[in-house]
Amino acid sequence: MPEVGPITLEACQKAVEGLILSYNPEIGDGITAYINEGASRAKVAPNKAFPGVRGRVLIGRREDGGDFSGLTAAQREHVINEVSRRIQEKT
Repeated sequence: MPEVGPITLEACQKAVEGLILSYNPEIGDGITAYINEGASRAKVAPNKAFPGVRGRVLIGRREDGGDFSGLTAAQREHVINEVSRRIQEKT
């Protein structure tokens, strides 16, 4: 899967189904995320991998210059493994 360049504001909002709020998923250096700003007030299900977060989490990276972009192949593999581990620990 190729790396994804900058992701537009509209695409980020669509992915989290609402207005975005910056979030640190604490997964690794250079990895950041957005969550739905209103999900904590709405009746949205808790996220299984991120305690205290409701709804979807859009994970990406910050480019030089501040653009939010898709993950590199290595980052993508790391995130999938880490998120899977977190979910397994809860079950």
